[in-house]
Amino acid sequence: EAAKSQDVLYAVVVDANGAALSTPYVSFNRDNPAVKALVAEGGGDVPALIARVRRQFEVLEVAVEIVSQGTKIGTVTMGFATAGVQRATRNIVFLLLGTSVGIVLVLSFLFHVMIRKMIITPTKEAVAVASNIAAGDLSKSVHVKSIDEIGMLGRGLNRMIIGLKGMVENVRRAAGNSAAVWKDVQQISAEITTGSKTQAESVEEASSSV
Repeated sequence: EAAKSQDVLYAVVVDANGAALSTPYVSFNRDNPAVKALVAEGGGDVPALIARVRRQFEVLEVAVEIVSQGTKIGTVTMGFATAGVQRATRNIVFLLLGTSVGIVLVLSFLFHVMIRKMIITPTKEAVAVASNIAAGDLSKSVHVKSIDEIGMLGRGLNRMIIGLKGMVENVRRAAGNSAAVWKDVQQISAEITTGSKTQAESVEEASSSV
């Protein structure tokens, strides 16, 4: 069954002295046409057949000892086709590379979303509110959602808006008071003017009498 694997060329069991215990029929991958042809031409000498397979293929050989109660009683030797191993390795590398690229893309997207949500959007909102303040519009404020530097900037703009609103209200109140005072001044001035005319007429009448 081991010799029937796709990338296995042969699987041979030998005893402690190195004599092959498995026959050519079960030792070599007969599903591989090239290996099957070598076995058909080489007879029943397993070591000789292994040597011929090694000459024709690039073989990656793995040997595992069979040990019973601390004594080596044999060895299982498996020969793998290097091309198949390389193909499997390339597939694994491509899989890992694709997975890494996917992870990087996902992390980049998440990083972009976080940066946009935490920095770009609040900064744009703060710039818009500052532009409104420069244009004289004090009706908008910054929606502060964080406690970082961007949040501190938003709170500072909001405090500035509140202060400017207070200053504008004070100016309006002072302007209203000034208008009232000016009205009183105009009324007093009119009264003074009327009194001056009356006094002048009285002086003129007195002069005429004299």
